Amino acid sequence: MDRATVPKSSILGRVSDRAAGCAFVATLGPVAMLHALAVVPGARRHGVAGWMVRRAAELGARDGAEVLALAVLRDNTAALALYDALGFAEIGGYAYWAPAGT
Repeated sequence: MDRATVPKSSILGRVSDRAAGCAFVATLGPVAMLHALAVVPGARRHGVAGWMVRRAAELGARDGAEVLALAVLRDNTAALALYDALGFAEIGGYAYWAPAGT
């Protein structure tokens, strides 16, 4: 994340005064992109992920963003449920490609 040359922030989520999760947000023009959101298993379902997403939106807005975007794998059902509950909607998609047999 050091190589990002745009406005950026790291986010530390806490539960019961202990580190519980982290995320990274970078802003370019009107879009803030949320990257690498992670919550430790023992701290899940305490609202920390939602708080970090909202904080990412605040930090992006501070840096001029009008929209918060993110990428998530289609099989990450927990993340999809979180983002759906927060009002996100799928706007596109992409696929990873590799030579056959790898």
